[in-house]
Amino acid sequence: MEWSPVLERTILARFKTNIPNLRIIQCYVPTETTDKDMKEKFYEQLHETKNTVEKRDVIIGMGDMNAKIG
Repeated sequence: MEWSPVLERTILARFKTNIPNLRIIQCYVPTETTDKDMKEKFYEQLHETKNTVEKRDVIIGMGDMNAKIG
C-alpha cells in the first residue's frame, strides 16, 4: 500500500492483507561500537516510528540487529 524511509537505517512499509493491515519496520541497528548519541537517536526514532502505526495494524520488526553499514 505504501512505504516511507524514516532514517538512513530504517524503512516503514504497509501491506494490505486479509486480516488487519501489516506494517513492517525494517531497520539496521547501529553496532555496539557506534557513538552512544547516535544509538540513542536511532532508538528514539524507532520508538517514534512504532508509535505512528495505526492501532489496528499488525507490526513486524525485522532487520539486522548488529549491522555494519559501508
